[in-house]
Amino acid sequence: MSSGMCSVSSMRLSLTRECYNHGPGVINGGAVAGRVTQKATENGKDPSGEFRFTRVYVKEKGMWVSAATQITPIAK
Repeated sequence: MSSGMCSVSSMRLSLTRECYNHGPGVINGGAVAGRVTQKATENGKDPSGEFRFTRVYVKEKGMWVSAATQITPIAK
């Protein structure tokens, strides 16, 4: 994938956890957590590495929407 000054040559994603918030018969929120490994260049720099992530979703008007994303590099 390439866009402007950013180019990702490979990305591997693994989910480690999923959880959901629900009421009687309705799921209205959820979160996924996992690990991603990427090889990329951005503005001539190398942001490649391994990262842990958490993404939170909410259901609005029948559509799932990303409400928050957190990404942390894993120290080498």
